[in-house]
Amino acid sequence: LIISTWIAAGGFAKLVFTQSYIFEHKYVGGYWMNKIKGMFIVFSFTLFLFIGLLINVLFEQWVSSFKWNDTAKNVIIHISLALGLFIFLFIGFVILYKFSPRYKIKVRNILPGAMVTTIPTAGFLALFGSIASLWSYGSYGALGVVMYVGMSSLIITYFIFVGIIVNASYFKTFVGPKVRNKWTISKK
Repeated sequence: LIISTWIAAGGFAKLVFTQSYIFEHKYVGGYWMNKIKGMFIVFSFTLFLFIGLLINVLFEQWVSSFKWNDTAKNVIIHISLALGLFIFLFIGFVILYKFSPRYKIKVRNILPGAMVTTIPTAGFLALFGSIASLWSYGSYGALGVVMYVGMSSLIITYFIFVGIIVNASYFKTFVGPKVRNKWTISKK
């Protein structure tokens, strides 16, 4: 647990550095500050994922308690799962893009990147889950789980970086390339 948390924090520390670098911020952060911020992101991500899964399980149990036929229950569960996945991912990406950089950014400036990241990620997770259910990873054992998680993490990371680039482009185009001081001292 400690080793995997340390490795994940290193990956998120690189995300913090990359965001600051792409936005051309002058303070990209040192190794230890980015690593600490990465640890905070890992713990927050874990808590957020736990809460989302708990809500999903409780909702599914609540729907299962109704005296409807199984088809109606399955339709409601699948529609709510798709809608909940989209909302959950969007909120998660907004939180990630808001708190991961080393600088302050307004939420309205990260919404385009969060939406660009959410749409393909939700589609990928729904499609990849359906396609992966066709193959039996049981014959591969633990290696099958590593392959499954590794492949999905790689593609989701790609979408995250596309969202960062969209946010940086939006910020540089509509907000301004650099934050300017509101007052200056004249040379006179």
